[in-house]
Amino acid sequence: MTLALRPEHLSLCAPDDALVSGEITFVRQLGAMLETHVAVDEQTLIRSTLNRDTETGPMAIGARVGLAFDLGRAWVIPA
Repeated sequence: MTLALRPEHLSLCAPDDALVSGEITFVRQLGAMLETHVAVDEQTLIRSTLNRDTETGPMAIGARVGLAFDLGRAWVIPA
């Protein structure tokens, strides 16, 4: 089974506080938005947020982060 989530429904947190964690591989400012790519195993998860949302402080490529999300906002895609 695969879960699908909108990028704006992902939140970054400490790696030890999350069921899913990975490494930041890319950060790009898109006007008022900040796009962050996080490598988790062989997948890349993309997170989008307003620049003012800085729940984890500065993000650097190579930093380990956790990814939090509400399962109620996820779609299940059958295998």
